[in-house]
Amino acid sequence: MWMVVFLDSQSYSSDTVITTCLIAMAINIVSTTMLIPGLMANLVEKSEINYNVTKFSKLWPVLYILAGIVSSTLTIYNYQYVDGYLYLSIALTVFFSMLNVIMGSFYITSSLISISFIDEAKEMSTIQDVELMISCSMNQVKKIRMLKSGFSPLLAFMLTNPTVCLVIFSYTGLYYSKKEHYYQCLIFLSCVPGFCLSIYYLICCCNDTFLALSLNNDKLRQMSRMVDHDIKYDIQLVLEMIKEEGPFTALGFFAVDKSTFMTIIGCTINYLVIMLSLT
Repeated sequence: MWMVVFLDSQSYSSDTVITTCLIAMAINIVSTTMLIPGLMANLVEKSEINYNVTKFSKLWPVLYILAGIVSSTLTIYNYQYVDGYLYLSIALTVFFSMLNVIMGSFYITSSLISISFIDEAKEMSTIQDVELMISCSMNQVKKIRMLKSGFSPLLAFMLTNPTVCLVIFSYTGLYYSKKEHYYQCLIFLSCVPGFCLSIYYLICCCNDTFLALSLNNDKLRQMSRMVDHDIKYDIQLVLEMIKEEGPFTALGFFAVDKSTFMTIIGCTINYLVIMLSLT
């Protein structure tokens, strides 16, 4: 709605551009601060994570924070000649810092959960006892089902919200590029990498976790050749359970795997082409 009102206006002042950007950021921050903490708490509860585990990927939160610093600096710099710049810069710094803290916790928590599951699957490759291997494999299946139920609402929000923002900010940046408002264009487009990063990271996190489930399938098949009929049946049952497990989904609306990222990017480009052709 705010985009429609803005684009219908005849004045294209820098204040209007920044006000629009601030409204978009405020909406994003409010929705993020309201929903992500609860969704993350639900994920942690379902994951049954070992709190002694401290291994997580540091690359993703660092990249996101760097992207956030660039976009926030550009936004704050644009207001340097406005009355009350000091108070406005403080408010903007608080807003961006809040978003970075929440998103940083999202990256770290989901990374801890994913890596914990993957490492557990890798450790199973050293197990030599057949019955213990069967028990651990069934436990892995139960765990990933819990992870799916925890990730599902998070995926629904964290894939739709950044995708919508990706379309809006990309369109607005390109629109102002056509109008030769290059600095305003740069402000909007500087936010695009952060949205792409969030989408790509979450998709990779879920896809890698899902693939870890079948990491020991070959070892289970080898074990089935050296055991009696009853235990062989149990192994086949476990393999069938693993095979029937589908990928992570966003509340059942769509499956999430590596191809999802390119699908989102393709849809975004299609929307941009259509929207730009209409203006």
